[in-house]
Amino acid sequence: SARELLNHPWLKMEDNFNVKMNEVEIAKMNLIENLKNEQMENEKFNDILSDVVIDYGEEQVNNDHLNEILQNQVQGESTGDANYRFGADYWDYSQIPMMSVDFSTLLQKNMETVAWLYVNNTNVNYPVVQTTDNEFYLTHSYDGSYNIAGWVFADFRADFTNFKRNNVIYGHGRGADNIMFGTLTNVLEEWWYTNEVNHYIKLSTPTKNTVWKVFSVYTIQAEAYYLTHNFVSDDSFRAYLNTIVGRSIYNFNTDVNVSDKVLTLSTCLDTNGNRIVVHAKLVREEDR
Repeated sequence: SARELLNHPWLKMEDNFNVKMNEVEIAKMNLIENLKNEQMENEKFNDILSDVVIDYGEEQVNNDHLNEILQNQVQGESTGDANYRFGADYWDYSQIPMMSVDFSTLLQKNMETVAWLYVNNTNVNYPVVQTTDNEFYLTHSYDGSYNIAGWVFADFRADFTNFKRNNVIYGHGRGADNIMFGTLTNVLEEWWYTNEVNHYIKLSTPTKNTVWKVFSVYTIQAEAYYLTHNFVSDDSFRAYLNTIVGRSIYNFNTDVNVSDKVLTLSTCLDTNGNRIVVHAKLVREEDR
């Protein structure tokens, strides 16, 4: 009879199966919703800089490919581009992908933003600020509020529109927190300085994207000499270059001369007045 058919065990099993499938679908929907909420929370967890998009070039070049590029020099003739003033090495450096930053968002947050700095295999990946002294950003964060961690800032004498012979950037050595220049201690490690991929520092400004090649890293008791900005002559700059190259704990086999522009990174190594210093020379730039 119809009643018997409706009560047939197979129909009941199908009903149970449908109920279970509905429960599975509901569970899937809940899981997806939870994942979305978790993703939203993670995005909120990012700091105020999370909406700045960094483009490391049209294609992200991985370390293996970059090593291959550096090991196989590309030969060619100059096309007349101004960038070729860097010499024959330009053919190597031209393969290093640029870093480009949206400064419109950054400048809305802090009008004193002059650059963005990226050092490979460290946590140094920050906007750089500059004010009228070298004191304020020792104790103030990017938004200008008081913070003992300070911020990454350029020496007030530096010019990030037209680079000087020596362009200095400071940051606290917050090693315990691994923020600011805390992980710049990595440059003192053999695994860092023997990996040629790490030798290229990227600096983006509102008008230029640039690449700098490291040629010296060392520690030293606090002094003013390596922070020198103005040189009275080519001879004084040559003596400066010879000094800082001679201090390096590793031979980077990179020639420097008086026509080069230098980027200097400086941070505290400890509470005894010792400093970590990184010097790199400008090897590639392009207007934005």
